[in-house]
Amino acid sequence: MAVEFLVHARSYKIFEKGAISQTVKDSPATWGRKETLPDFIRVTVTDATKADIDKYNQQWVEEYELTEEADFFRVQHLDRTSVNRPRLDRAKRGRFKKLMLSAGVTGENVTTQNGGLLIQKVIDFDTIQEIVNDTLNVMLKHRMFHVKHAVIDNAIANNKDSVTITLAQLEANLVDGRS
Repeated sequence: MAVEFLVHARSYKIFEKGAISQTVKDSPATWGRKETLPDFIRVTVTDATKADIDKYNQQWVEEYELTEEADFFRVQHLDRTSVNRPRLDRAKRGRFKKLMLSAGVTGENVTTQNGGLLIQKVIDFDTIQEIVNDTLNVMLKHRMFHVKHAVIDNAIANNKDSVTITLAQLEANLVDGRS
């Protein structure tokens, strides 16, 4: 039982170099002629199943928790410990602020506490839930795990558009963005 998948050989638009593709095929697999260098490296893992690889091609998700307390709502990121998690960009923060202002929440109604926001109850729960889901709880378009750049660079330097490895070798050369 062996599987094949593609790894991005260079950063391109939304994918970081080393990102594992979501397409995992049983080996031997048929790939298109453009699914080679300079864009991709084909990887065959000799002792893995599709499920073994699927856990490494997940995308980051920003998730915020909204709780209702006596006089205010609390909005806080679920992953409060990870320093490498993606940060909200300026556009998302701007959209959140714009929607909050249009719903009637001003800066006077918002305070920060323990890395989260406390928002006075000047709007209803459904409205703030909709704003949080629309602007904060979003799928980010890059992978949580990726193959180390040095491994990709080595394969490119040796002009290898295909490599065969074991699952243990793959896991030893992965970078976990959560740590």
